[in-house]
Amino acid sequence: MPKIWIYGFGPFRQYRKNITQEMLNLLPERPGVNTQVLPVRFERDLFLEPVKLFNPDYILGLGQCPRGDLLRLERRAFNQMRDRRLGLDQAIDPLQPEHIHLSWKLPVRSDTRISYDAGRYVCNYSMYILGRHAQESGIPSAFVHIPRTYALKSGLAWLEQLLKDLGLNAVQSFALKPDQNGLPEPH
Repeated sequence: MPKIWIYGFGPFRQYRKNITQEMLNLLPERPGVNTQVLPVRFERDLFLEPVKLFNPDYILGLGQCPRGDLLRLERRAFNQMRDRRLGLDQAIDPLQPEHIHLSWKLPVRSDTRISYDAGRYVCNYSMYILGRHAQESGIPSAFVHIPRTYALKSGLAWLEQLLKDLGLNAVQSFALKPDQNGLPEPH
């Protein structure tokens, strides 16, 4: 069974809640899936330590974007970190390439679009750090930006479908058979 590490973020700046935290908190637990809600910080070990501990076969990052109607499948991370409030605008690693392409190309659907620019804040930082690690380790890595006003139910349905496609189904659901006395039958 494959293993996936899915990370999202907690509240940041003026946003008192983060849709990625809400989604991960509602996602049913299952074998092979490790989820974490991380603080919004430029800290390399914050992203690399969980990967070293969990040793996943896939890495999926989720970030909140301020607007939009579609999930944004990020394809490229830039070697730059920026936070105007902190006066920060510099390369993540001056010895590395200007940008990288993420290795896991999530499928485009009617509720998604491809993006080649995730900004330069912590989402991009995490994509670059983990994307480089994934390239060196041969692990598929992807990142999805979710609009903050996106319907939680729709976001969870998208994530559940992705996990199902990887063979990481939720705990068995039960359905009633009409000829039984109300006892659930696993399917």
